[in-house]
Amino acid sequence: MKLPAEKFIIFWEGFFGFDSVLPLAAIIFSFNVLALAVGVVIFLDQLRVTSKQLVRVVSTGLPPTLSLAFGKRWHLFLSHQWASQDPVATVKRQLQLLLPGVVVFLDMDGDLESIDKLEYHVAESQAMLVFLGSPRYFGSKSCLRELGAASANSLPLILVHDSEVGKGGAPLAEIKEASCSTRNAHNYDHSPSEYHNFVFDDRAVIPWHRHRPFQLTTLRRIAEQLLLASPAYSGNVSLVLPEELTRKSMSEMRFFTPIVLCISGDNAGAEVVAKQVEENCSAKAQPLLVLNSHVPSGADVQPTHFLLYLNSATFDNVEDVANEVRDARANGLSIILVWETDLEAKSCPFNDIMAATPADLVNGDDGVGGLYETLAIPWCTPPYRDVSIGLVAEALQKRGEKERARAGGCSMRAFQGLFELVLGSRAAIGDASGDVRLLRSQGGRVIERTAESIRERAPSSHGAHERHEEL
Repeated sequence: MKLPAEKFIIFWEGFFGFDSVLPLAAIIFSFNVLALAVGVVIFLDQLRVTSKQLVRVVSTGLPPTLSLAFGKRWHLFLSHQWASQDPVATVKRQLQLLLPGVVVFLDMDGDLESIDKLEYHVAESQAMLVFLGSPRYFGSKSCLRELGAASANSLPLILVHDSEVGKGGAPLAEIKEASCSTRNAHNYDHSPSEYHNFVFDDRAVIPWHRHRPFQLTTLRRIAEQLLLASPAYSGNVSLVLPEELTRKSMSEMRFFTPIVLCISGDNAGAEVVAKQVEENCSAKAQPLLVLNSHVPSGADVQPTHFLLYLNSATFDNVEDVANEVRDARANGLSIILVWETDLEAKSCPFNDIMAATPADLVNGDDGVGGLYETLAIPWCTPPYRDVSIGLVAEALQKRGEKERARAGGCSMRAFQGLFELVLGSRAAIGDASGDVRLLRSQGGRVIERTAESIRERAPSSHGAHERHEEL
């Protein structure tokens, strides 16, 4: 009679075809090791992503300390009019991601226990964010009650303004005009004018942005003011967000091929933009972007990009600028669109720019595609100017990477991607052979600006290159 162990061995040999359990045990062990390795890689990647999103204090390099004063329950109270529900919800969710542990009051999240306790909840908060999205904010009884409670408790205010009319925003001038009204709101004993000075005197207004690169700067500024209202900080606190485009992050960018930026002499404002991009891309620790460093004297210069600056006056002299844009498209140049957002610099709605643009460029009658299929980069005022410059630099960088890949640099790009995945760095691996040159196109001629001289060259009639999407 066979023992149970002998029966098991016989069954094992017949079913699995192994003379011993060791091969299968080795397979199971190897599979478990592989699964564990994959789990560790996923965990480290998630940890890297999370660490990249965290705000850090510039002076210490550590996440900020979140603290509440005695009797306080909320780090921040979000005061808003009903039409601004979506952006204030975004503010809360993003702050919770950037500042783990932050406690933010938002009535539509169920934080409001009773409308009768509105003033009580304001008093429990360390600071109030006033979201100025519509002039109706100052016609809301609840909003005025919140301002009254904030004034009575001397709460610091953080002002955030949404200027996008189509998404519930309004010009700041209209909102300020509404705040001067002496009319009481819906059986409330106080008028908006009583709170005008409390809201607007000596306070910076932070613009709200929906485009992620600019929104990060807005969120950082909100977080800085939020921390200044806490017991842990006084005076000033500067934060850094690794994903935010700054001068430091731009200094870590690398161009793999020479970048030759062409602008139109008739496109007023384009040269100012190009110079600012040139200055920021050239002022690096290593002379990566030195003018004319890799083009021998007397050699032909082939433009790689054409920068078009967009405001209300771009196509006033329609044919001159439009013809140069047509030539750039015909020669396969990558078009960089920069849209002015400052009213003092002749900013206007983008629909007005499209209406002033010749129809053949808008529709892409030349077979290249519509001019505005590529997203325009907003050219914002400081402190958002660095973000605009960074986006232009990234657009230039993308084209350089594509050229390098076409020349056989795919393996280096793959290694670069692995390097960035592991270290979470913006820096790219490659040689420091990049070069940025600024060309000015005027009167059918291309003028090359270099550090040593200015030489006029006739534009090359090379064949059309492959079209690239920059954004």
